[in-house]
Amino acid sequence: MLLKMLSDPSPFIKRWDERNTHIPLYGYFSVDAHLLYGPTFALFHLHLLLPQPLSQDFETARSQVFSSLRKGRFYNAVEAAAQARGFRFVAKKGGRALPMGETLILDSPVVFEVMAPFSFRKEIRLICNGKQVASSQKESLSFEAGLPGIFRAEVYLKERSPLDNNIPWIVSNPIFLRKEKK
Repeated sequence: MLLKMLSDPSPFIKRWDERNTHIPLYGYFSVDAHLLYGPTFALFHLHLLLPQPLSQDFETARSQVFSSLRKGRFYNAVEAAAQARGFRFVAKKGGRALPMGETLILDSPVVFEVMAPFSFRKEIRLICNGKQVASSQKESLSFEAGLPGIFRAEVYLKERSPLDNNIPWIVSNPIFLRKEKK
C-alpha cells in the first residue's frame, strides 16, 4: 500500500540533474513521513559500494560508510519493491572500472556499463545530462561515450511491480565525464 502512495520523482530528479551541471551532487532517496516513520523508512535502501567488507570495528565501519557517502559510491533502491543487491554502474577507461561518484577526463574512450543481474523483467536506462541516451531490457547495458556529460543509471521494474511505471526502482549516483580538468 505504501508503495502505491509514492509520487512521481521526475521533477526532483530533473532539478538534481540540472544542479549537477554546476557542482557534483550525490543523491539519495528521502522520506517525508509524519505518521508512519518505521514502515516508510523500510521502503528505501542505500546500497554502499565499499572497497572491502564492512568492518566489525565501529569506528572503522563508520569511516567506511562516510567515505562512500562523501564520494558518491552508493545507489538508491526501492527495496520494498524488489531486492536490489548486485546492481553496478561503472565507467571503463584504460582497463580500469571506475565507480559512481568519479570524475573522468574524456581523453580516451570511456565505456559506461550498467549491470542489473536480476531474473525478472526490468528496463535499464542510461541518462546523460538528464536525457536518456540508451536502454536495455537485458541484464546489462554498455555505452561508449563520445561527448562529455553527467551520466547515471536508472532501473525500472517491468513485471509484478507495485511501483507506477514512472517511478524508478534503482537510481545510481552520477559519473562525471569532463572535457578537461577544472
